[in-house]
Amino acid sequence: MQMTMTFPLWRIIAPKKTRVVQQQKLKKNLEVAIRNKIEHDVTMKASSNMPKKLNIVKAPQKKGKANN
Repeated sequence: MQMTMTFPLWRIIAPKKTRVVQQQKLKKNLEVAIRNKIEHDVTMKASSNMPKKLNIVKAPQKKGKANN
């Protein structure tokens, strides 16, 4: 006779694990927010000290062979 065990279709996460996961998400979101704020502050400070407006420079597009 073969015994089969049935398991629920969903996973139950222990309350401590749920709390840890929530804390990790909060920590990550705070780190991202702090990094973005620092970047914004540095950009604003740099642009206020420059005589011209600070722009993001993009590399020029390469010309195709048909345009030569």
